Amino acid sequence: MELQNNIVEMKREFGEFDKVRFTFRYLKVNNVERTIIEKELSDLTLKINEADNGSFVITFPLTADINSERIKNLNEKIKLSDSQYGIFVAFTTNYDHSGFRLPKEIRNFYQVVGGEFDCSIIMMKSD
Repeated sequence: MELQNNIVEMKREFGEFDKVRFTFRYLKVNNVERTIIEKELSDLTLKINEADNGSFVITFPLTADINSERIKNLNEKIKLSDSQYGIFVAFTTNYDHSGFRLPKEIRNFYQVVGGEFDCSIIMMKSD
């Protein structure tokens, strides 16, 4: 299982692929924090959405080449709580019983940065 960009595809026995997408996200950041994150991570592909309460959600693809110490230092610099950032994993499968192991790069990143670890599992029904 190899991390390509921020996606792992696993071929299953009937030719279908399970797909796992890894994203890092900031939740409930204010405008000042958003501006700092945008500036510090300007080289990354950031997606910024404004929430109903005037706060922001910022996401970017979590790839093997992102320096975990860089993200950890940024989070400490703007004094975010652990509940305001973390890894989001979206797992799409055609099976009602399937699973995967996190790639080493994602495990190592999480051990350094910490935060929340949220998962979404989507089962696609095959016809």
